[in-house]
Amino acid sequence: MSSNEDSRTAAMAVKTFAVPPDDPAWQQSHTREAVLDTALEWQKRGVLASFVEVKATSMFGVGKNLAHELVGCVAAAGEQLGLAWTSEQDSERWRGSSASGRDMTMRALADIRAHFSLGAAHGMANATLRTLLLSKIPGDAVVAADKSKQIKRNPAFSSDRAAWPTFNARLVTALEAGVSASGQQSVADLVKCLRDLRDDSRFQALEDRRGMDYHRWRPQSLPAGRGVPQSTLWTVAVDTASIGIGGDYPADPLADAEIVSGVATDGMDAVAEAMQRWLDEWPAALKGLGADLFG
Repeated sequence: MSSNEDSRTAAMAVKTFAVPPDDPAWQQSHTREAVLDTALEWQKRGVLASFVEVKATSMFGVGKNLAHELVGCVAAAGEQLGLAWTSEQDSERWRGSSASGRDMTMRALADIRAHFSLGAAHGMANATLRTLLLSKIPGDAVVAADKSKQIKRNPAFSSDRAAWPTFNARLVTALEAGVSASGQQSVADLVKCLRDLRDDSRFQALEDRRGMDYHRWRPQSLPAGRGVPQSTLWTVAVDTASIGIGGDYPADPLADAEIVSGVATDGMDAVAEAMQRWLDEWPAALKGLGADLFG
């Protein structure tokens, strides 16, 4: 930490994201077990990679490595959700702490939570795409009446950016168009998990917050009055304008650690709920596509 000439905090960096081990908050019990359970269930699909790969190629004529990649994508998304959960657990410990750096660390953990929650949602969307691409529909794309909405089938393990589309409204629309070609309600139900998540206000708030914090001006987490606010410092009165030199800045509500942490946690919950529903729908969707990998 460094300070200005009158000893008020002007800058801060925390040495660790962990609550001090002698802090009573360290003993807090785990919460949000449903999020953890979903994360673990997604990860457990990874042990089936070789089994699913053999079944897909030998029984359903799926190209080599495609089922392997699909299962790997599912397992990886589960790990990301688990990491989001871990950051939420540490954030909750900090919430009950009075140690120095509380607000800055809660904000940092909210950023981590947002990062991994959005990554898990991205993984779920790409797993949905790869599920549809197991279809028996001829050709190398998810077929749609509108050719501009077709999604190309890429080789497994591709590092091409186009092979990993971003989870956004455009991708969901393209997947919905692909569903229309399958004619299977079970596949439509799987894609609807993505549509409902995109329309969820909690997820939208998470995306909006990360957009500001990552791409634009991330509000500082310094003690009240020390961080530079995202509002003017000028005072305007009739024909004059003045600005104070020194002293405290106005508090910036965008830096409120409780609010930011709440947005991140609510967004994580929305992703976890969608992922649990997706996992429940997935076997039926595979069966509807002619690739009953878990039957």
